[in-house]
Amino acid sequence: MVELIIDPGHGGKDPGGGSNQYWKEKDMVLDISLYQYKRFKELGVPVALTRDKDVYLSPSERTRIVRNSGAKHSISNHINAGGGDGVETIHSIFADDELARQLALEITKEGQNLRRVFSRTLPYNSKKDYYYMHRDTGSVNTTIIEYGFADSKKDDVQQLLKHWKDYAEAVIRAYCNFIGHNYTLPKQGVQKLADSPIEKVWKVVKVVSDKYGIYGRPVEGWKEESEKYLNWTFVVRNQQVVKGKLWYELTLNGKVYGWIAAHQTEERSFRWAYVKEDTKGFLHSDLKTVFGAVEKGSKIAILDESDDKFLIVHRNQPQWVQKKIVEF
Repeated sequence: MVELIIDPGHGGKDPGGGSNQYWKEKDMVLDISLYQYKRFKELGVPVALTRDKDVYLSPSERTRIVRNSGAKHSISNHINAGGGDGVETIHSIFADDELARQLALEITKEGQNLRRVFSRTLPYNSKKDYYYMHRDTGSVNTTIIEYGFADSKKDDVQQLLKHWKDYAEAVIRAYCNFIGHNYTLPKQGVQKLADSPIEKVWKVVKVVSDKYGIYGRPVEGWKEESEKYLNWTFVVRNQQVVKGKLWYELTLNGKVYGWIAAHQTEERSFRWAYVKEDTKGFLHSDLKTVFGAVEKGSKIAILDESDDKFLIVHRNQPQWVQKKIVEF
């Protein structure tokens, strides 16, 4: 029997209105929801999700999943928009505000301010809930949480970037208290900034998303849009966990391009080989644009291949070479 079903709002072709230059609402609420799902599992609370990846659910699909879950409660996670500031929780007109209020107040203990706890009816029918997550989820008691405003003129944007996991944990704490379930802190506690030392690694990644950009430091410093680097392959020599997210330092040919959130990349598998003779490396597989020299005896990583060419990494630079000059 499921006690709780967590609903990450939006998804797939629907990015959500609570989006900005730093995040898409659908991604941030999925991060929040997956974190909560894992923690509730650890705490022994029977829990389910409406989605666990970036997929689109129509309103009817989403509410059907909630109705059929058998859960007592549902928490629908969202990021707000409209220029306000602070957390909002919304309950059904047919439910009291106790759970919604406890969730909101617990979030304020982590530094967020309270905007309001409320319910809303359809403008043309005061006997029906305004939000379909209340109106069409049957007997499941659904609370919508708006953690803050993506377009806040005050401090919500920085608060969400820095403390989203603290807010997510506050919801877990409040819900456990509400149902009388034993709550314990995460094994390592909630890290306020979740910073870890820079770790030396060696991996090859491809940029597959341009959602957040590339930064001088993880989430800080200068920012460059990452759209132009989409599908580029980089070498990663350093990684760091910051504010609960893994970040990679992107390097090409010895030049550091900046830091990118790891979930915007796809790790490339590779195998080691050696170069039998001095050769030229090329930027593209058509071997028309010379990129650099590859010396005999160089140890290289092979990422991909065509009939007669390998995509290799040499001196931190992906480039194409003829197969005939490679030996294993």
